[in-house]
Amino acid sequence: MSYQKTTPSGDVFIVPERGDPDWGANATAILDRSLDSLQSGDLLSGSELVITPLNLTVSNGDHINETGSSLVVIKTNGQDVTLDAVAPITSPVGRDGKLLEIINVDNTFLVTIPDAGNTNINGGVTLGYMQSITVRWLGVVSMWSEVARNN
Repeated sequence: MSYQKTTPSGDVFIVPERGDPDWGANATAILDRSLDSLQSGDLLSGSELVITPLNLTVSNGDHINETGSSLVVIKTNGQDVTLDAVAPITSPVGRDGKLLEIINVDNTFLVTIPDAGNTNINGGVTLGYMQSITVRWLGVVSMWSEVARNN
């Protein structure tokens, strides 16, 4: 008996019954696609998950463009910055439950993420040098929700 498997990216695979001549090729394709669907920028290295950060320089009114990495390292353009109030962080398409850590590495200027628009982060947060916030995308309410902060 075969069954159908749909990946998070929407690809559909038919997995034939064991012993079917196509079983190995289909199983291999599913495994390959599963590894490919790891968040872009994140790599398996031995038994460790190595996360390649998204490095951004932000200005007033900018938003963090969620591109797949689980870690966003931000600097300012040379002044204190407040991100966009409508969508401080863009929405991940089809990534319900995605975790995102945002850390400010600017040793002079602050970055403020407002509790507005598509964020629910307990009154907003202002990040100083080496301070961070971790948020989770909740697709059912289309919002980034605070998980933890270090500020």
